[in-house]
Amino acid sequence: MSKEDLEEIEAALQKFLFDSSIPEEGFNVALQNPQLFNNFVDDLLESLIQDADEEDDLELAMFYRNRRNFLKMCRHALSSQKEILLLDFLRHTLSKRNISLQALFSIADDEFSDFQQVLIQLLIWFKNPTINKGVIVLQKNPELLTDKPTKLLGWLMNEANESSNDIFIQMLKIIREFLQTIRIALLDKDDISTNDIKLAIQQALKSTDFSILIKRQPMSILA
Repeated sequence: MSKEDLEEIEAALQKFLFDSSIPEEGFNVALQNPQLFNNFVDDLLESLIQDADEEDDLELAMFYRNRRNFLKMCRHALSSQKEILLLDFLRHTLSKRNISLQALFSIADDEFSDFQQVLIQLLIWFKNPTINKGVIVLQKNPELLTDKPTKLLGWLMNEANESSNDIFIQMLKIIREFLQTIRIALLDKDDISTNDIKLAIQQALKSTDFSILIKRQPMSILA
């Protein structure tokens, strides 16, 4: 592990431990920093718990123990190592080119500020893709009904292709095709209703093969 990787983990862990006052904030920090899902962080938290126990600081030990358990919960919400790797790929791909989403596609901060967070909502939903849950996801993230996420997904597919990440290409392709199917179904709608979204989702679910996204793989914390 390089010095740069250690510094990234230290900054992310500091934010996860001490700058996340509510579960939602901690969940978002974890999703935005998939490098927290590794053996080093797990061992470090265990060491902090042991140190606090040895000093009879029960409150601090409980704090670290709760944070460690919460981090495990975040990991299990993804359920699959390939999904964590996909988020890590996204983070590294954007950072290595020093490209922000806003600069890349002229996306306003309040319009599409965190693609990783939206992507993880989709990945979690795809595990049990009910129509009603899909309506909630799309209504909370109306940017998914524009061409911006499909453009971004296409760009990420090209980046994955350059790195020969075939599994990521397939995952990104499925998500892009699913969103494109919904957009096409709603193109002629001037005033999109909840029922319109339900019918579009139903059509997209029937025509999309999610097997690569929901197929279970042995889960391990990233090394």
